[in-house]
Amino acid sequence: MTKSTKKTKKPGRPNKAATSSMPSKPLGRPRGKGVSKQRILSIATKMFADRGYAALSIRDIAAASQLNIPSIYHFFGGKENLYYSCCTAAFSTIAAKLSASLVAVLGPKARIKHFTISLCEVLLENRDFRRLLLQEIIMRDESRHFDELSMNFFLPEFRMLVSELAALEGKQDAVEQAFSVYALTFGLVLLRQTFDVAVVDHAAASSPVRLAERVLGIVLPRQKWNS
Repeated sequence: MTKSTKKTKKPGRPNKAATSSMPSKPLGRPRGKGVSKQRILSIATKMFADRGYAALSIRDIAAASQLNIPSIYHFFGGKENLYYSCCTAAFSTIAAKLSASLVAVLGPKARIKHFTISLCEVLLENRDFRRLLLQEIIMRDESRHFDELSMNFFLPEFRMLVSELAALEGKQDAVEQAFSVYALTFGLVLLRQTFDVAVVDHAAASSPVRLAERVLGIVLPRQKWNS
């Protein structure tokens, strides 16, 4: 046993000296299974999305990845860092798509609609992102990550949307309108399984375009949004 592993008293909280002195190759690399950060991130993201942060352990993730626990620590240093890395990877991908949607077409109205369609798409189609986002919202009081993730990955796109709304209908209500687009879209996606009970067109709950048109029709009723 090396001196560095003796310092690691608790598997869940390796000290900085121990993790920094680990060998360049993860301990216990499984034969025939390449060890990569991306592979661990992919597996861990789905597990965090399915089971939540509190219910999951590094041991669970290591078993699913067919790795030993020190291999996870080698790449991520612990459960909290791994979870934050999963959220960062998922949120940055979505933020890039939303940002691109605001410059893909010309004119404020077209950009607002294209953005809202993209927002509907990612919330409807990316289950892992949707569940991670919901968990972060629910755990906001206990999690120190939500505000940082929001500032890094949603605030720039939010400000861009505000700018387009201000250009279309004036600055007075642009911030409130932008927030309403986010909130209403997220709420309708989460509650789409109740649409039948509410006697609402079910197709509008599963089509990004129709859902976007419904959201914008509520938030900006003076504009015509139907295709």
